[in-house]
Amino acid sequence: MATGTSPLSSWPPGLEFYEPVPALAPDTIRLAFNESPLGPFPAAIEAIADHPELAGRYPELDGALIKRLAGLHGLEPEMVALGNGADAIIGYLSEAYLRPGDEVVTGWPSFPTYLSDAAKQQATVVRVPLRDGAMDLEAMADAIGPRTRLVWVCTPNNPTGGAIGADELDGFLETVDERVLVVVDEAYIEFCEPGTVADAIAEQVRVRPNVASLRTFSKLFGLAGMRVGWLAAPASIAAAVGRARHYYDVGGLPALAALASLDDPAELRQRRKQNARLRSVLQDGLDRLGYDWLPSHANFVTVEVGDADAVSVRLLAEGVATRSLAALGAPGLLRVTVGTESAIARLLELLGDASARG
Repeated sequence: MATGTSPLSSWPPGLEFYEPVPALAPDTIRLAFNESPLGPFPAAIEAIADHPELAGRYPELDGALIKRLAGLHGLEPEMVALGNGADAIIGYLSEAYLRPGDEVVTGWPSFPTYLSDAAKQQATVVRVPLRDGAMDLEAMADAIGPRTRLVWVCTPNNPTGGAIGADELDGFLETVDERVLVVVDEAYIEFCEPGTVADAIAEQVRVRPNVASLRTFSKLFGLAGMRVGWLAAPASIAAAVGRARHYYDVGGLPALAALASLDDPAELRQRRKQNARLRSVLQDGLDRLGYDWLPSHANFVTVEVGDADAVSVRLLAEGVATRSLAALGAPGLLRVTVGTESAIARLLELLGDASARG
Protein backbone atom coordinates (compact mmCIF):
# COMPACT_ATOMS: atom_id res chain seq x y z
CA MET A 1 0.00 0.00 0.00
CA ALA A 2 1.41 3.40 -0.97
CA THR A 3 2.39 5.73 1.86
CA GLY A 4 -0.53 7.89 2.91
CA THR A 5 -3.14 5.72 1.22
CA SER A 6 -6.04 4.74 3.46
CA PRO A 7 -7.58 1.27 3.23
CA LEU A 8 -10.92 3.09 3.17
CA SER A 9 -10.10 4.76 -0.14
CA SER A 10 -11.95 1.85 -1.74
CA TRP A 11 -15.11 2.50 0.28
CA PRO A 12 -18.09 1.29 -1.79
CA PRO A 13 -19.77 4.15 -3.67
CA GLY A 14 -23.00 5.28 -2.06
CA LEU A 15 -22.35 3.44 1.22
CA GLU A 16 -21.66 5.67 4.18
CA PHE A 17 -20.20 4.57 7.48
CA TYR A 18 -22.80 2.65 9.46
CA GLU A 19 -24.65 5.26 11.47
CA PRO A 20 -25.24 4.73 15.19
CA VAL A 21 -28.80 4.65 16.47
CA PRO A 22 -29.83 8.32 16.73
CA ALA A 23 -31.03 9.89 19.94
CA LEU A 24 -34.81 9.72 19.70
CA ALA A 25 -37.48 11.26 21.89
CA PRO A 26 -38.36 8.88 24.76
CA ASP A 27 -41.88 8.34 23.44
CA THR A 28 -40.80 7.57 19.86
CA ILE A 29 -42.15 4.27 18.53
CA ARG A 30 -38.99 2.36 17.55
CA LEU A 31 -39.72 0.44 14.34
CA ALA A 32 -36.39 1.16 12.65
CA PHE A 33 -33.91 -1.13 14.37
CA ASN A 34 -35.38 -4.66 14.44
CA GLU A 35 -35.23 -4.68 18.22
CA SER A 36 -37.52 -6.91 20.22
CA PRO A 37 -40.36 -4.85 21.69
CA LEU A 38 -40.33 -7.27 24.64
CA GLY A 39 -36.75 -6.58 25.67
CA PRO A 40 -34.60 -9.27 27.32
CA PHE A 41 -36.02 -12.57 28.49
CA PRO A 42 -37.31 -12.40 32.09
CA ALA A 43 -34.65 -14.94 33.08
CA ALA A 44 -31.94 -12.67 31.66
CA ILE A 45 -33.25 -9.63 33.53
CA GLU A 46 -33.27 -11.61 36.76
CA ALA A 47 -29.74 -12.89 36.22
CA ILE A 48 -28.41 -9.38 35.59
CA ALA A 49 -30.16 -8.02 38.68
CA ASP A 50 -28.72 -10.82 40.81
CA HIS A 51 -25.10 -10.24 39.73
CA PRO A 52 -24.33 -6.50 39.48
CA GLU A 53 -20.79 -7.21 40.68
CA LEU A 54 -19.96 -8.51 37.19
CA ALA A 55 -20.08 -4.93 35.92
CA GLY A 56 -16.90 -4.28 37.87
CA ARG A 57 -15.03 -7.37 36.74
CA TYR A 58 -13.26 -8.37 33.58
CA PRO A 59 -15.22 -11.02 31.65
CA GLU A 60 -14.77 -14.63 32.69
CA LEU A 61 -17.85 -16.40 31.26
CA ASP A 62 -16.70 -16.97 27.67
CA GLY A 63 -15.97 -20.62 28.34
CA ALA A 64 -19.33 -21.26 29.98
CA LEU A 65 -21.25 -19.64 27.13
CA ILE A 66 -19.23 -21.43 24.46
CA LYS A 67 -19.75 -24.78 26.18
CA ARG A 68 -23.50 -24.16 26.50
CA LEU A 69 -23.92 -23.14 22.84
CA ALA A 70 -21.86 -26.10 21.66
CA GLY A 71 -23.93 -28.51 23.74
CA LEU A 72 -27.23 -27.14 22.48
CA HIS A 73 -26.20 -27.53 18.84
CA GLY A 74 -24.21 -30.75 18.96
CA LEU A 75 -20.86 -29.05 18.35
CA GLU A 76 -17.43 -29.33 19.90
CA PRO A 77 -16.54 -26.21 21.93
CA GLU A 78 -13.64 -25.60 19.52
CA MET A 79 -16.25 -24.96 16.83
CA VAL A 80 -17.76 -21.92 18.59
CA ALA A 81 -16.40 -18.37 18.67
CA LEU A 82 -17.88 -15.32 20.39
CA GLY A 83 -17.85 -11.64 19.49
CA ASN A 84 -19.20 -8.22 20.42
CA GLY A 85 -22.37 -8.78 18.39
CA ALA A 86 -22.52 -10.56 15.05
CA ASP A 87 -21.37 -7.28 13.55
CA ALA A 88 -17.94 -7.61 15.20
CA ILE A 89 -17.54 -11.19 13.99
CA ILE A 90 -18.12 -10.03 10.41
CA GLY A 91 -15.14 -7.76 10.91
CA TYR A 92 -13.02 -10.52 12.43
CA LEU A 93 -13.77 -12.87 9.55
CA SER A 94 -12.99 -10.14 7.02
CA GLU A 95 -9.69 -9.40 8.75
CA ALA A 96 -8.77 -13.08 8.95
CA TYR A 97 -9.66 -14.09 5.40
CA LEU A 98 -9.42 -11.07 3.11
CA ARG A 99 -6.38 -9.46 1.53
CA PRO A 100 -6.10 -6.56 -0.94
CA GLY A 101 -7.48 -7.61 -4.30
CA ASP A 102 -9.66 -10.42 -2.95
CA GLU A 103 -13.35 -10.57 -3.81
CA VAL A 104 -16.44 -11.01 -1.65
CA VAL A 105 -19.79 -12.13 -3.05
CA THR A 106 -23.13 -11.33 -1.46
CA GLY A 107 -26.73 -10.74 -2.43
CA TRP A 108 -27.86 -7.10 -2.40
CA PRO A 109 -29.40 -5.23 -0.70
CA SER A 110 -28.24 -6.97 2.45
CA PHE A 111 -26.30 -6.15 5.61
CA PRO A 112 -24.00 -3.14 4.94
CA THR A 113 -21.18 -4.37 7.18
CA TYR A 114 -20.29 -7.02 4.59
CA LEU A 115 -19.27 -4.16 2.28
CA SER A 116 -17.66 -1.83 4.79
CA ASP A 117 -15.49 -4.51 6.41
CA ALA A 118 -14.38 -5.77 3.00
CA ALA A 119 -13.40 -2.23 2.08
CA LYS A 120 -11.23 -1.98 5.18
CA GLN A 121 -9.25 -4.94 3.84
CA GLN A 122 -9.15 -3.42 0.32
CA ALA A 123 -11.25 -6.27 -1.05
CA THR A 124 -13.89 -5.87 -3.75
CA VAL A 125 -17.53 -6.80 -3.18
CA VAL A 126 -19.55 -8.36 -5.99
CA ARG A 127 -23.21 -7.55 -5.29
CA VAL A 128 -25.79 -9.92 -6.79
CA PRO A 129 -29.43 -8.75 -7.01
CA LEU A 130 -31.90 -10.56 -4.77
CA ARG A 131 -34.73 -12.73 -6.06
CA ASP A 132 -38.08 -12.08 -4.37
CA GLY A 133 -36.30 -10.57 -1.36
CA ALA A 134 -34.02 -13.59 -0.80
CA MET A 135 -30.49 -14.48 -1.83
CA ASP A 136 -30.36 -15.67 -5.45
CA LEU A 137 -27.96 -18.55 -4.88
CA GLU A 138 -27.83 -19.61 -8.52
CA ALA A 139 -26.73 -16.12 -9.58
CA MET A 140 -24.32 -15.91 -6.64
CA ALA A 141 -22.71 -19.20 -7.70
CA ASP A 142 -22.16 -17.72 -11.17
CA ALA A 143 -20.56 -14.64 -9.58
CA ILE A 144 -17.89 -16.62 -7.72
CA GLY A 145 -14.55 -16.29 -9.50
CA PRO A 146 -10.87 -17.07 -8.99
CA ARG A 147 -10.43 -14.08 -6.66
CA THR A 148 -13.47 -14.87 -4.49
CA ARG A 149 -12.42 -15.59 -0.92
CA LEU A 150 -15.60 -15.03 1.09
CA VAL A 151 -19.34 -15.38 0.40
CA TRP A 152 -22.08 -13.99 2.64
CA VAL A 153 -25.47 -15.71 2.55
CA CYS A 154 -27.91 -13.81 4.75
CA THR A 155 -31.07 -15.82 5.44
CA PRO A 156 -33.55 -14.55 6.43
CA ASN A 157 -32.09 -11.60 4.62
CA ASN A 158 -31.82 -8.21 6.29
CA PRO A 159 -33.37 -5.86 5.14
CA THR A 160 -35.88 -7.73 2.95
CA GLY A 161 -36.86 -10.79 5.02
CA GLY A 162 -36.60 -13.49 2.36
CA ALA A 163 -35.21 -16.90 3.37
CA ILE A 164 -33.85 -19.90 1.50
CA GLY A 165 -34.63 -23.57 1.97
CA ALA A 166 -32.38 -26.41 3.09
CA ASP A 167 -32.18 -28.09 -0.34
CA GLU A 168 -31.45 -24.78 -2.04
CA LEU A 169 -28.55 -24.02 0.31
CA ASP A 170 -27.18 -27.55 0.02
CA GLY A 171 -27.26 -27.41 -3.77
CA PHE A 172 -25.44 -24.08 -3.75
CA LEU A 173 -22.73 -25.29 -1.39
CA GLU A 174 -22.11 -28.31 -3.61
CA THR A 175 -20.99 -25.88 -6.34
CA VAL A 176 -18.63 -23.80 -4.18
CA ASP A 177 -14.95 -24.70 -4.12
CA GLU A 178 -13.66 -25.45 -0.62
CA ARG A 179 -11.09 -22.65 -0.94
CA VAL A 180 -14.02 -20.19 -0.59
CA LEU A 181 -15.42 -19.53 2.88
CA VAL A 182 -19.24 -19.36 2.92
CA VAL A 183 -20.73 -17.67 5.98
CA VAL A 184 -24.47 -18.13 6.42
CA ASP A 185 -25.71 -15.16 8.42
CA GLU A 186 -28.64 -16.52 10.43
CA ALA A 187 -29.23 -13.57 12.77
CA TYR A 188 -33.00 -13.92 12.35
CA ILE A 189 -33.35 -17.70 12.21
CA GLU A 190 -34.96 -17.93 15.66
CA PHE A 191 -38.04 -16.21 14.20
CA CYS A 192 -38.52 -19.17 11.83
CA GLU A 193 -40.30 -22.35 12.80
CA PRO A 194 -37.73 -25.19 12.85
CA GLY A 195 -37.64 -27.10 9.57
CA THR A 196 -39.14 -24.31 7.45
CA VAL A 197 -35.86 -22.72 6.27
CA ALA A 198 -32.22 -23.72 5.89
CA ASP A 199 -30.36 -24.25 9.17
CA ALA A 200 -26.64 -24.11 8.48
CA ILE A 201 -25.61 -25.31 11.93
CA ALA A 202 -27.84 -28.37 11.89
CA GLU A 203 -27.25 -29.25 8.24
CA GLN A 204 -23.88 -27.94 7.00
CA VAL A 205 -21.29 -26.78 9.53
CA ARG A 206 -20.35 -30.24 10.79
CA VAL A 207 -19.95 -31.74 7.31
CA ARG A 208 -18.35 -28.97 5.23
CA PRO A 209 -14.88 -27.52 5.97
CA ASN A 210 -15.67 -24.13 4.44
CA VAL A 211 -19.10 -23.29 5.91
CA ALA A 212 -19.86 -21.23 9.02
CA SER A 213 -23.04 -19.93 10.64
CA LEU A 214 -23.30 -16.49 12.22
CA ARG A 215 -25.89 -15.90 14.95
CA THR A 216 -26.75 -13.30 17.56
CA PHE A 217 -28.58 -12.66 20.83
CA SER A 218 -29.65 -9.20 19.59
CA LYS A 219 -32.90 -10.11 17.85
CA LEU A 220 -35.39 -12.63 19.27
CA PHE A 221 -33.47 -12.85 22.57
CA GLY A 222 -33.85 -9.08 23.03
CA LEU A 223 -30.22 -8.35 23.98
CA ALA A 224 -29.36 -5.83 21.25
CA GLY A 225 -27.64 -3.50 23.70
CA MET A 226 -25.63 -6.30 25.30
CA ARG A 227 -23.72 -7.13 22.09
CA VAL A 228 -23.33 -10.91 22.07
CA GLY A 229 -22.83 -12.66 18.75
CA TRP A 230 -21.45 -16.10 18.00
CA LEU A 231 -20.09 -18.19 15.18
CA ALA A 232 -20.44 -21.94 14.60
CA ALA A 233 -17.75 -23.20 12.27
CA PRO A 234 -15.09 -25.82 11.70
CA ALA A 235 -12.45 -25.47 14.39
CA SER A 236 -9.87 -23.82 12.12
CA ILE A 237 -12.32 -21.05 11.18
CA ALA A 238 -13.41 -20.49 14.78
CA ALA A 239 -9.74 -20.29 15.77
CA ALA A 240 -9.08 -17.67 13.09
CA VAL A 241 -11.90 -15.55 14.54
CA GLY A 242 -10.39 -16.02 18.00
CA ARG A 243 -7.03 -14.71 16.81
CA ALA A 244 -8.63 -11.62 15.25
CA ARG A 245 -11.00 -11.01 18.13
CA HIS A 246 -10.64 -8.02 20.43
CA TYR A 247 -9.65 -8.98 23.95
CA TYR A 248 -12.56 -8.94 26.45
CA ASP A 249 -15.10 -7.91 23.82
CA VAL A 250 -18.04 -9.74 25.43
CA GLY A 251 -18.66 -8.51 28.97
CA GLY A 252 -19.60 -10.65 31.93
CA LEU A 253 -23.14 -9.32 32.27
CA PRO A 254 -23.93 -9.83 28.56
CA ALA A 255 -22.58 -13.38 28.72
CA LEU A 256 -24.63 -14.08 31.84
CA ALA A 257 -27.77 -12.70 30.16
CA ALA A 258 -27.13 -14.88 27.11
CA LEU A 259 -26.69 -17.97 29.27
CA ALA A 260 -29.93 -17.26 31.15
CA SER A 261 -31.78 -16.80 27.84
CA LEU A 262 -30.66 -20.21 26.64
CA ASP A 263 -32.23 -21.76 29.74
CA ASP A 264 -35.72 -20.52 28.76
CA PRO A 265 -36.82 -22.37 25.60
CA ALA A 266 -40.51 -21.81 26.40
CA GLU A 267 -40.00 -18.04 26.20
CA LEU A 268 -38.25 -18.46 22.85
CA ARG A 269 -41.17 -20.43 21.42
CA GLN A 270 -43.72 -17.94 22.79
CA ARG A 271 -41.88 -15.00 21.26
CA ARG A 272 -41.56 -16.73 17.91
CA LYS A 273 -45.33 -17.30 17.82
CA GLN A 274 -46.09 -13.75 18.92
CA ASN A 275 -43.83 -12.29 16.25
CA ALA A 276 -45.53 -14.40 13.55
CA ARG A 277 -48.97 -13.26 14.72
CA LEU A 278 -48.06 -9.57 14.86
CA ARG A 279 -46.22 -9.76 11.54
CA SER A 280 -49.48 -11.02 10.00
CA VAL A 281 -51.36 -8.15 11.63
CA LEU A 282 -48.92 -5.71 10.02
CA GLN A 283 -49.06 -7.40 6.62
CA ASP A 284 -52.87 -7.59 6.65
CA GLY A 285 -53.04 -3.90 7.51
CA LEU A 286 -50.71 -3.02 4.67
CA ASP A 287 -52.89 -5.07 2.33
CA ARG A 288 -55.98 -3.13 3.38
CA LEU A 289 -54.18 0.13 2.66
CA GLY A 290 -53.07 -1.04 -0.80
CA TYR A 291 -49.33 -1.31 -0.11
CA ASP A 292 -47.12 -3.98 -1.66
CA TRP A 293 -44.69 -5.74 0.68
CA LEU A 294 -42.07 -8.47 0.52
CA PRO A 295 -42.66 -11.85 2.19
CA SER A 296 -40.73 -11.96 5.46
CA HIS A 297 -39.47 -14.70 7.76
CA ALA A 298 -38.05 -12.23 10.28
CA ASN A 299 -39.27 -9.57 12.73
CA PHE A 300 -39.72 -6.89 10.10
CA VAL A 301 -41.60 -6.25 6.87
CA THR A 302 -40.24 -4.31 3.90
CA VAL A 303 -42.88 -2.28 2.10
CA GLU A 304 -42.97 -0.30 -1.16
CA VAL A 305 -43.88 3.31 -0.33
CA GLY A 306 -42.64 5.33 -3.33
CA ASP A 307 -40.12 7.74 -1.79
CA ALA A 308 -38.89 5.91 1.31
CA ASP A 309 -36.70 8.77 2.53
CA ALA A 310 -39.61 11.19 2.44
CA VAL A 311 -42.01 8.75 4.08
CA SER A 312 -39.57 7.91 6.88
CA VAL A 313 -39.08 11.60 7.62
CA ARG A 314 -42.85 12.18 7.75
CA LEU A 315 -43.37 9.19 10.02
CA LEU A 316 -40.60 10.28 12.36
CA ALA A 317 -42.17 13.72 12.63
CA GLU A 318 -45.26 11.89 13.91
CA GLY A 319 -43.23 9.89 16.42
CA VAL A 320 -42.61 6.64 14.50
CA ALA A 321 -39.06 5.68 13.52
CA THR A 322 -38.68 3.40 10.45
CA ARG A 323 -35.79 2.59 8.11
CA SER A 324 -35.56 3.82 4.53
CA LEU A 325 -33.53 1.55 2.26
CA ALA A 326 -32.59 4.32 -0.15
CA ALA A 327 -28.96 4.28 1.03
CA LEU A 328 -28.80 0.59 0.06
CA GLY A 329 -29.99 1.29 -3.47
CA ALA A 330 -33.71 0.66 -2.92
CA PRO A 331 -35.22 4.18 -2.73
CA GLY A 332 -38.82 2.94 -2.74
CA LEU A 333 -38.52 0.48 0.13
CA LEU A 334 -39.17 1.10 3.81
CA ARG A 335 -38.24 -1.50 6.44
CA VAL A 336 -40.61 -1.68 9.41
CA THR A 337 -39.91 -3.68 12.56
CA VAL A 338 -42.73 -5.81 13.92
CA GLY A 339 -43.62 -3.92 17.09
CA THR A 340 -46.37 -4.14 19.63
CA GLU A 341 -50.02 -4.21 18.63
CA SER A 342 -50.43 -0.52 19.50
CA ALA A 343 -47.25 0.44 17.62
CA ILE A 344 -48.48 -1.37 14.50
CA ALA A 345 -51.88 0.32 14.78
CA ARG A 346 -50.25 3.76 14.97
CA LEU A 347 -48.02 3.05 11.99
CA LEU A 348 -50.95 1.86 9.87
CA GLU A 349 -52.96 4.89 10.89
CA LEU A 350 -50.20 7.18 9.61
CA LEU A 351 -49.63 5.17 6.44
CA GLY A 352 -53.35 5.33 5.75
CA ASP A 353 -53.08 9.09 5.48
CA ALA A 354 -52.63 9.88 1.78
CA SER A 355 -50.03 12.48 2.68
CA ALA A 356 -47.79 9.73 4.08
CA ARG A 357 -47.28 8.16 0.67
CA GLY A 358 -44.12 9.11 -1.16
